[in-house]
Amino acid sequence: MNVGFLEDVYITIPHDAGQNIKPILETVQPVVAPIRKGQTLGKLKIVKDGKVITEKNVVALHSVEEGSWFRRMWDDIVLWFKGLFGSSSK
Repeated sequence: MNVGFLEDVYITIPHDAGQNIKPILETVQPVVAPIRKGQTLGKLKIVKDGKVITEKNVVALHSVEEGSWFRRMWDDIVLWFKGLFGSSSK
């Protein structure tokens, strides 16, 4: 699933502040089809010295249709095992 912004996003920072800037992507998990183009799937936060200076929603860049019955069952099994063993994929 490709996520991003539907329009260009700009941020202006002082030249010497670049090393103090940290991008943090927070996603909604699990992402379950169907997904519409433009659907919010998380947030990108820009943090400077531990303080959020801006945040923008990240969205699906294309739609994803719901899978077949077999595909949905397989995905349910995979999600169950991930939950069982505490697997996190951030």
